Order: sequence, then C-alpha cells, then structure tokens
Amino acid sequence: MSGALFFFLFCKSMPLLSCPSDVLICNLNIFRSDSCLSVSRSKAANMACEKEIWQKIGEGFVQEYYNQFDNTNRMGLGNLYSPDACLTWEGSPFQGREAITGKLVNLPFKRIKHIITEQDFQPTVDSCILIMVFGQLQVDDDPPMAFHQVFMLKSQNCAWACTNDVFRLGIHNIPV
Repeated sequence: MSGALFFFLFCKSMPLLSCPSDVLICNLNIFRSDSCLSVSRSKAANMACEKEIWQKIGEGFVQEYYNQFDNTNRMGLGNLYSPDACLTWEGSPFQGREAITGKLVNLPFKRIKHIITEQDFQPTVDSCILIMVFGQLQVDDDPPMAFHQVFMLKSQNCAWACTNDVFRLGIHNIPV
C-alpha cells in the first residue's frame, strides 16, 4: 500500500452525532505509531462531546491532507478519498479516486507550502463532517496566494474518507 492511510475508526458501532460512554476514536497512520483518544462523557455533556468528536476528526484530516499535499510525492493523497469521490479543482470536475489522484499528482509545480489561516467544521444531518479551509499557498518561488477549500467527510466501513472536495484560489478577476 503506497502513501499514508489516514482514517479515524469508531471502535464501537455508533452514529457520528451520539456520544456514548467510553467511545474510542483511533487515528491510524502507517507513518506514525497508533494513537487513540478515549472520550468518556456524561449525558449532560453530550453536546460538548459531539463537537469534540467531529472537530477532532476534521482537524486531524486537515493536518494529514496538507502534510501529504506539501510532500513532493502526493500519491498518498488518493488514500484520503473514497473510491467514488468528487473533486472540483478551479471549476474542473474529477470523479473517482484515480482521477483525483492523477490531478493532484500532475499539478504543474515542484514545491508547494500551505499555510492554514482558518478552518471551520460542521456536522451534517447525515452524519458527515463539512470542513471549510482558508489559507495561503506558495508554489515554487511565486508569491503566496489565497485559497479556499471545502471537504465533506463520511464514515464508510468504520473509516473516514473524503467524498467531496472543492478547491479555488482566492483570485478575483473583476471585469472593468
């Protein structure tokens, strides 16, 4: 298996927006040792726990995604997407893990560095996680540019994967 496999497992079967006692969320990454976060909450603290779960999953995904993206070998990014995922890159659509990986691997630059300015997370009614990322990126020796990216994560077979991804540079071409 090439690249990093990054996903969170719910070690007990449960919907995303519930938080029973002793839920175990595991972060597995083939480049790091296994680490698990045990979350135990009373029923009164359920709302805080829910936020903690989806926010931690979102933050972990964002960190892993941009670490992989900034790596010179971006092949591992494909492992973060579901097999039938959708990517819209600057208005161009790509369907499926292979097409998405092909697009990301063949971007026309040698080096890239992402600086995340803000990231927002929301749980959705269908137990997904919506992520909005704002930041700057610098490719090769070009000046930094603003970018915006939206991800939708879904738990599939106890693994979190990106099902939707929309990327845009923050460039405004205003007609005069």
